[in-house]
Amino acid sequence: MKISLTGSGGFVGQNLLQKLISDGHHVKVLSSSDTGNHKNVTVIKGTLSSDHTILEPLINDADFIINCAGEIIDENKMEATNIHGVQNLLDIINIKKKDIKWIQLGSAGIYKRNYYTKKDYEYVTEDSEIHTDNYYEKTKWYADNILLNASRNKSLRVYILRPTAIYGKDMPNDSLRRLIKHIKQRLFFYIGSKDNILSYLHVDDLTDLIVSIISSQPSYSGVYNISNDSKISQTVNEVTDLLKIKKINLVINHKFAKLIAKVLPKVLNIPLTDSVIRALTCRSIIDSSKAVRELGYKPKKPIYKYIYELIKLS
Repeated sequence: MKISLTGSGGFVGQNLLQKLISDGHHVKVLSSSDTGNHKNVTVIKGTLSSDHTILEPLINDADFIINCAGEIIDENKMEATNIHGVQNLLDIINIKKKDIKWIQLGSAGIYKRNYYTKKDYEYVTEDSEIHTDNYYEKTKWYADNILLNASRNKSLRVYILRPTAIYGKDMPNDSLRRLIKHIKQRLFFYIGSKDNILSYLHVDDLTDLIVSIISSQPSYSGVYNISNDSKISQTVNEVTDLLKIKKINLVINHKFAKLIAKVLPKVLNIPLTDSVIRALTCRSIIDSSKAVRELGYKPKKPIYKYIYELIKLS
């Protein structure tokens, strides 16, 4: 299979590229830097903002486009990369009148979620309300809509994968490392309930799914939530068991957490920000049942079973 991959230098892209090579696919990567010397890998120097003469060779004989590229830091570059970059590739596909399949890496961060105010869990599906004040998430959502509109042309089949926070070896997301560190230092406490939800996804579960889509080419298409949620207590208890320290049972209410958030960062250097409080009080479960049913998504194991790997890295 001939695969065109963007974002090959990123956390997900690097992991995925190795699996595509191992499976014997020929991969064209769009990169502004050297990606190393790999068999069956062709490097096209450029970015999603490059002109059509550079991007056309990426599209020409591709069976699949996998877009893992995304600007997450510089807001001044987000629109050009996350939105216009997608449109650039689509314009070439339209000009060439190519039949092609597209796997887009979106984000589950675009959905509205409920936190401490809910006693029961709320399931977030692909049809749930969109609400984000994060500009990166907004640009990813906009790109999703561009692709969905384009997919009405039957020559383009689109799989939009919306993962939750991705973790694993060499992960750029530091939230799990901080969680382990604070548990080890006995500075962690639950807010509201021990049964609040952690929404994370191991990088191997995501990239294995992408490789599976390429091999099986399911007839379904559209938007798919991809997560492997678990109760926060399961993860915390696994950390304390592996570190052979006493279990943590302290639970404080949300109002008290907001109060001490004004004091703890200054006294104990604990970054108890509003975003951290939201993460520790989430009552929303990202529903991946559509991906299970239509794409065969099957995560290997829950986050708390990966804790040994994470502790070694922390």
